[in-house]
Amino acid sequence: MISPSLEDSEASPRTVEKTHRVSAALLSSQFSRKLEELPTFVIEVENHGERSLIFTTSSVKLSSGDQPVEAYSIEEYTAKLAEASHREAEEEGGRQAEAALRTSGSVSTPAMQDNSAAMAKITSANMASRASANRKVSQQLNKEITELIDIHQINPGDSKSGKVLFHGENIKANLPLKLVVTLEGEPYEFTFSVTEQSQ
Repeated sequence: MISPSLEDSEASPRTVEKTHRVSAALLSSQFSRKLEELPTFVIEVENHGERSLIFTTSSVKLSSGDQPVEAYSIEEYTAKLAEASHREAEEEGGRQAEAALRTSGSVSTPAMQDNSAAMAKITSANMASRASANRKVSQQLNKEITELIDIHQINPGDSKSGKVLFHGENIKANLPLKLVVTLEGEPYEFTFSVTEQSQ
């Protein structure tokens, strides 16, 4: 497993001020392919100029040594989040089915002990669990997607922030991890040192 070792306090974002002011904070202290451990940065841009800025995911680049690290598109991340949430829903459905089966076995009425009645109860519990999980998936997707950087117009004096998630496969230990936010051709660089954490 790869763990970033931050030079500054992990709780406070790093800030670079040039024409504009850009802050970047790394959300996870460990990188993996797990949804909750994807390399994720929260980036805030304050427009100190005299005209509007356009800030998009393409304004943000990450590299591990000389190797570029690809950002998740909104579509990719939505699919990954939905897949993880549906897997969780399936697991919850299985737990509900087991509970229903145990309950049906403990009731002594002939109708409940009949296999077809038990199966109907399991199916019903599974469907209810999936419906509940799908509602949670939808709510989670909406929340997560609104936090991602898409296309922001930032007026003079205003600021916007959002998250950018990256694929972690190309991040290597003992190489500098460099985040560059480019605004109107001007780069704002943030460097993190990365160490390998034993599991």
